[in-house]
Amino acid sequence: FRIIGGTEATTCEFPWMVMIYNQQTESVCGGTILNSTRILTAAHCFFSEDESTGAPVKANANTLIVFSGSSTMPFGVAEPDGLVRRTVLEIITHENFVPATLENDIAILKLTRPIIFDACHKPLCMVDGSKAPQQATNCRTMGWGIASNAVDATAERQLKYVDIPVSTDDACRRIYGNLSSDRTFCAGTNGKDSCQGDSGGPFACLEGDGRYYFYGVVSAGISQNCGTMLGIYTKVYAYQSWISSKTQ
Repeated sequence: FRIIGGTEATTCEFPWMVMIYNQQTESVCGGTILNSTRILTAAHCFFSEDESTGAPVKANANTLIVFSGSSTMPFGVAEPDGLVRRTVLEIITHENFVPATLENDIAILKLTRPIIFDACHKPLCMVDGSKAPQQATNCRTMGWGIASNAVDATAERQLKYVDIPVSTDDACRRIYGNLSSDRTFCAGTNGKDSCQGDSGGPFACLEGDGRYYFYGVVSAGISQNCGTMLGIYTKVYAYQSWISSKTQ
């Protein structure tokens, strides 16, 4: 999914943000630095459909490149200053991820080499579960995906972000049916949303201590209605135990 109605980010404004590029499918997803060797993202980023059987096929880790350290990505022009590349050793998708319904849409990438932390590389603070997403304010999501619903829209080179409110669980269910409010939430407003290419990126909220906290992962929505329908986000705190077990 991609940022609709967004603003261009400045260099290193969101130092936890990475782009995940699949060289085989030429697809783009976002991700968030958890620690020097782990990236949190969406599981559906790594599955495609077999052309003959329609069955889900998982990507190979060696087809992925993780870009970080720059809000500008190296597509079609010279490589921007500060850009860091890492290859991927392992794709760890949730054991109960269901590609057809995007249930448990969460994954961790294990990098082949650590990321060196600096002003442009920092992990995003994890929430402690004391506050529901609906109670958070000053929330935004970000990514390099498409910026419109046009049929010929392509991923953008410049990172964008958008400030969007969290919706009520009832509003989410009216659109998407029986979603689990324990594991997901919805967010968005008219003209502002994530869209194709933003999947896996963070939903982060600025708290009173001046730091951003990690509330959600961009999961799904209705792609042709980006900016007019609520987007679905995987609730990070609901998977805290799973994340901890995969980042040791």
